[in-house]
Amino acid sequence: MATRIEPFEVLTPKGTAQTSHQVTPLSFQDGRVERIEILVPPGPSGLAGFKVAHSGQSVIPIKNDVWNVADGVKFDWPLSNFPTGDSWELWTYNTDVYDHTIYLWFHVMDFGSESIAIPVPLSIAPGGMAQHDAPIEFG
Repeated sequence: MATRIEPFEVLTPKGTAQTSHQVTPLSFQDGRVERIEILVPPGPSGLAGFKVAHSGQSVIPIKNDVWNVADGVKFDWPLSNFPTGDSWELWTYNTDVYDHTIYLWFHVMDFGSESIAIPVPLSIAPGGMAQHDAPIEFG
C-alpha cells in the first residue's frame, strides 16, 4: 500500500501542437509507483491528449504513436514493475482555443517501508487446537 501521494496539476496552453508537445517534469522523491490516477476535466472535446512518460520514453500508452485523449474522464491505473527514479514526465498537446489542465496523483511506496509478515511456528492451544501466534511485522 502506498505511503504517500504526489499530486500534480499540468496546464497545457491552447495551440500546443502534437508535433511540438509540452513536456512537464513530474519530480518527487524516489519510490515505487503503485498507482496513477489522472483526471481530465470536461472541456477538451478530443482536442487535447497526454502520455505518461519515464526517462523520455512513453509508458502509458507504451506505443509512441498513440495518445490518451479524454474529456471528463478519471483514469486509475494500478502499476506493477514500472520504473522508479525521479524521471517521470507528462507529455501533452492541446489544439483547442482554450487552455486545459490535467490532474495527476502518483501513489508511491517509499523504499524500505514494505511490511513483511513472517509466520510463527504453530503452537497447540488448550484443547488440542493448532493455532498461529500473531505474525511479526518488519518494515
